Parts: sequence; structure tokens; C-alpha cells
Amino acid sequence: VLAEKRSLGTKEGPPHLVGVIVLHSGTSSEDVMRLIRSDETSSVYDLDRSGERFGLICPRLKQRFSFIRVNSGDIHAVLDLAKVADTLMLVLDPHEGWDSYGDFCLACLFAQGLPSHGMDWVLVGSDSPRTKA
Repeated sequence: VLAEKRSLGTKEGPPHLVGVIVLHSGTSSEDVMRLIRSDETSSVYDLDRSGERFGLICPRLKQRFSFIRVNSGDIHAVLDLAKVADTLMLVLDPHEGWDSYGDFCLACLFAQGLPSHGMDWVLVGSDSPRTKA
């Protein structure tokens, strides 16, 4: 099991799967995806034409990532993504955090069961600090 975890994202193993979930109606996952794609030291490749999925190769870290986002209004898609993703990137508003839908979404995610590690909080807004993926 430890060897499988260590090979995740390397050239010998599958890419690290990151699920992007929006927890506030005033934020957009497109901003986060654009921010991740703008990294000049990494190579980006599209997995589909809709922009819902893309891959990222970081030669400096010797890691590969696949980013997937789902429609935030579809709770079943969010729960399915949380089951299969290695890491969840939860997108928040920099001023309010999450709204009532985000509260509902988090309650469902925690009821389903989440590991205590592997979550990254991202604040999206014009005055939010730049975060690393």
C-alpha cells in the first residue's frame, strides 16, 4: 500500500487525481483552472474539449496531475468525484468562505466519509492570495 501511494503521480504510476469543488455560488472553478494552467514551469494537456478535465506535468516536482471539475449544482457528481479523487480542492469565496450550498455540500461530503488528509482550500477573488496546487 505504501509503495502504491509513493508511486502516485510519478512516471511509473497513475497521475494524481485532483477534484475541484466549488462551495460558494459567487465563485467559479474556471478562475482556479485558469490559475493552475498559467504555471509557466509546467506542461498542460487537455483531456477533453469542454475544459472540465486537464492534465498537468510538473517536471520540477517530477509529478503528474489530472484536474477534474464537476457541476457544483449536482450533489451526486460531487460525491462521486470525492470518492475517486486523491485530493479535493475546495473553492471558497475570500470574504464569506462558503454559503448555504457549500454548507450542504460539506455536510454530505463528511457524511459520506472523507480522509483527514488530501484537501486544499482555495480562495478565489481579485484580492485573494495566489495558492499553489
